[in-house]
Amino acid sequence: MPSTLKPLFRLALAHAIALCGGAALAQQSQPTPVTMLVGFAPGGTSDAVARVLAQKLPEYLKQPVVVENRTGALGTIALRELANTPAGKPVFALMPFSAVVFPALTGMASGYDPLKDLKPVASVTSYPLGLVVGGDSKVRTPTDLVNSLKAAPGDAQFGTAGAGGHNHFLGLQLAKVIGVEATIVPYKGNGPLITDLIPGHVAAGLMVAGEVTPFVKDGKLRIVGVLTANRSPLMPDVPTFAEHGFPVTAGEAWYGVWTHARASAGEVAQMQDAVSKALATPEVQQSLIEKFAMQPDFRPAAQTEKRLQADFEQWAPVIKASGFKPQ
Repeated sequence: MPSTLKPLFRLALAHAIALCGGAALAQQSQPTPVTMLVGFAPGGTSDAVARVLAQKLPEYLKQPVVVENRTGALGTIALRELANTPAGKPVFALMPFSAVVFPALTGMASGYDPLKDLKPVASVTSYPLGLVVGGDSKVRTPTDLVNSLKAAPGDAQFGTAGAGGHNHFLGLQLAKVIGVEATIVPYKGNGPLITDLIPGHVAAGLMVAGEVTPFVKDGKLRIVGVLTANRSPLMPDVPTFAEHGFPVTAGEAWYGVWTHARASAGEVAQMQDAVSKALATPEVQQSLIEKFAMQPDFRPAAQTEKRLQADFEQWAPVIKASGFKPQ
């Protein structure tokens, strides 16, 4: 090689090495995406709540958040994947507490133990379950409903969005307190249940109150009462069944964030802090309240774990006494 070209060659080679090294360094410095699993279909409430949160979390995590749906089996497919995630992988799940508790107690969960293989990170929202009737129904209060059920006890039916969930066993509790034999009629989701509620093909449905708000505004459905200790601040005109002398108050539901048991304390703390900050923002609060009629309700990991344990203890004897067997 001519001597005059050697310096140019060395310079070009050094430049190429620098470019390659810089590209490798840039690639290494890219933050690892956080996966947020959702156990239900795109477009549903769980998916929508997860995406509201996921839009804000990167601001505090300094990492992108990717929502991935693992649909089916009452959320247990997503939870099983989460439970079997290797250490070091930032994988979380946003789920209703019912998906963690009820499949485990009814024997529908397999391949994981939610109390051993999952770690609570934070509570996100609270919301009530209510008793819903068609808009043309003569039933307007909890007392009206009870009187109508007692007048025709053989026809007492509560529709639910599926078998073996929170609303299923809440319906059994309500029937016991009222003193009637009630049949739980499981539908394949809220859509078919609402379709039958509007014309009165099923007398009443046990549902997340906020999910029927659009139909209530249109006069197609009516929320007779909520099954919680207190009225919802987002639905102050809707009474509780307890106010009418029927003390069924186990209808408070909630969403939480979970991760796998191999996640470090630091990873849990980082996500807990990010969830707390995201929930405190006006845009997230407005979305939860206006779109889903859910009350933002942040609770840290330790409180969420106690809350979850209390739910397991509350519902285990109810489910055992019911004799429920998954189909």
